[in-house]
Amino acid sequence: MAKAFLCHSSNDKEFVRVTARHLGRANVVFDDMTFEPGQDFRDQILKGLEDAGFFVFFISRASLNSIWCRFEADEAQFRRMSEKMGDHLAIIIDPRVSFEEIPRWMKRTKAIIQTSPKQATRDIQHALFSILPPTSAHAFIGRQTLQQEFVDRLSSITSPHPNVFIATGLEQIGRKSYLGRVCRDNLGLDLGPTFQIDVTRGLEDLYLWVLEVLAAAKS
Repeated sequence: MAKAFLCHSSNDKEFVRVTARHLGRANVVFDDMTFEPGQDFRDQILKGLEDAGFFVFFISRASLNSIWCRFEADEAQFRRMSEKMGDHLAIIIDPRVSFEEIPRWMKRTKAIIQTSPKQATRDIQHALFSILPPTSAHAFIGRQTLQQEFVDRLSSITSPHPNVFIATGLEQIGRKSYLGRVCRDNLGLDLGPTFQIDVTRGLEDLYLWVLEVLAAAKS
């Protein structure tokens, strides 16, 4: 899936931070998550735009007056004109801003008035899925709701993210595929080793398996 570059004002940081957390690190270019401290901010913006396939402008009075947001929007426009960026979306998060104030080049696309980070997440996810190649756009059909539930629960955890996930259900229903997809799309990680617990295995077997995995990782 393409990454979404999240253009925003620092005044709107919390709104965008919640949205980025719901989208998952693997799907966004967001300064708090992807910019390296101590590096030139302008260079990191350009690199982020280069890595992204989708531009999202969170529009508020503050972002319209932000020099950095104007710089990012101008660069995104240039990339759109040179076909180096897939698409863009304007999300008006400040009801005081009118449609007429949106950058002219963005008026040709859909502009959404959205004051809920969770709903903004769904709008961006829908836009990202819409630009997937036909072969992969429907590869996980019917699981988007489950993915969103996973993201919502993961985002509600205030402590460090868990290292182990448990999936229950009948055999051959795609549990491993589901976990692999949500880990990759929302955490930017590949699914690690898996262990299947059934009537023939207990916690002692799981404990011994974990020891074997750890020993293999150290060797």
